[in-house]
Amino acid sequence: MVDLFMPRRGLTADLSGILQCLARVFGNDVEERVRPLVIKWTSWNLLSLPLVRSIWPDVPCIVMIRDPIEVMQSHLTSPSGWNELKESTLAFNLFGAEFASAPQMASEEYYARIIGKLCVAVKTSVDDKCIVLDYSNLNPNSVLEIGSVMGLGGPVDLQAFEQVFAVHGKYPGQRFQPDREEKQRAVSFQTRSAADRWANEDYRALGSWSSGAE
Repeated sequence: MVDLFMPRRGLTADLSGILQCLARVFGNDVEERVRPLVIKWTSWNLLSLPLVRSIWPDVPCIVMIRDPIEVMQSHLTSPSGWNELKESTLAFNLFGAEFASAPQMASEEYYARIIGKLCVAVKTSVDDKCIVLDYSNLNPNSVLEIGSVMGLGGPVDLQAFEQVFAVHGKYPGQRFQPDREEKQRAVSFQTRSAADRWANEDYRALGSWSSGAE
């Protein structure tokens, strides 16, 4: 996983070189043979998507999105790194002037504004090499489709592959249990209102690019 903060002015060229060097290091084995490399970026790295696409314009790119209220409910229930940004100047540095008052924002507004910003970043930066996949369409078949697009296709043991989907991605010792309905039921009026005001329109605009694989 790569955690790339927005580059400060004048550092874009340096970051470009660093990222290309890292890709060469991890994309070659000990005998200097090129091998497939998949880079996973954290959510706020979407703000640097133009930089990433300028470095690797011909490389397929997958952007995973999810219903804002489900994302917000996760953060409200189990605060993560986004919450740490809220209490510092980093939210302002990453997301712009409107986040100068982030420490005083209600959590629902803060999370909804971030999601809206990230959706706009995707909408303005994706190209014909990008697939925007909604979490609701994530399943073994859609992943196989993506693997083919990325040049990672090959013989697959479907039964073993489906077993992978039965394991919790964040907690490998646990069995995965779908939580979309639970999150939808638990969402408060304040969360829905904030999502409607600051995130949902831009999220829905991405649907025209989403994979429909079933």
